Amino acid sequence: MHAQKNFARSILPGATLAALVLSAGCGSGSNSNTSEVHSAGATTPPAEQLTSVQMSASALDALSQSSGAANDAIIQAGTSASVSTRSASGTTAATAFTFSNSGTFTVDLDARDGLGGDRYPNATGTFTVHYSGSAVSSQPTGTGGTAGYDVSLTFDTDAVFTDPVSGARATIDHGSSVAYSLEIAWNRPDADHWTLSSDAQLTVPTWSGSLVQGTDTATGTHSGHAHETHSLAYAAGAFSYVPTVVSHWNSTVVRNGISHAVVWDRTSIDHITVTVDGTLYGPFTRAQAAAIIHANVH
Repeated sequence: MHAQKNFARSILPGATLAALVLSAGCGSGSNSNTSEVHSAGATTPPAEQLTSVQMSASALDALSQSSGAANDAIIQAGTSASVSTRSASGTTAATAFTFSNSGTFTVDLDARDGLGGDRYPNATGTFTVHYSGSAVSSQPTGTGGTAGYDVSLTFDTDAVFTDPVSGARATIDHGSSVAYSLEIAWNRPDADHWTLSSDAQLTVPTWSGSLVQGTDTATGTHSGHAHETHSLAYAAGAFSYVPTVVSHWNSTVVRNGISHAVVWDRTSIDHITVTVDGTLYGPFTRAQAAAIIHANVH
């Protein structure tokens, strides 16, 4: 893994930011040493708590989908749409990869893909992406290079994200903003051989938003951090894609006047635990999270 910069990511509801200092580590929550441990598949949180877990998951998925859509837009701009991490796909690259030092564009979460399908079927709304930094080509061939960007997202409309498993919905309000940094490295010696990797460390000081599941409504406050990488390669018809995620998120979900503390810890892409009001459940794989907790975890 290449050297990392210090990254900052924040969601500002309207124009406000609550100050919340987070530890830099990617370990378990502070209460995990005293938590009761349940085996994955054996026990789920009680119904009252489970709904809060699902609502929390939808909010964190809103963050993930937003930054993921922005990253893919930047990557596809530099690769003439040859590369996408969102759909984990790749093709021959007819033109060289050329990443700009800066750019601005709009992401429409209701946009259609080349086949007429909904590109982001679980989201609706629009946001503007601006990125700036430095893109440097390798020398002397210029077939590869690296880029480091500061990325900002500004939501032009309310953006609603729906968990396809639980049906829980999280809204990022119009006027909210996201800021983070992104590193990209690539090499394309010819149209049938290329590699690309992206690397981001995300920190959310705090974000408050509305949550809905059926007729049930709640408010949520979320904070935490994640380190995500995506490695893609294409060689003479064979495509490979390897993502990694390490993260720690804290949520407070208030429903019917009752507050529930939900802590998500992820030590790898398929090792996920959730601590609800001091009780630890898991570890789960992504498939187990969908089947047992009924929550979509990318």
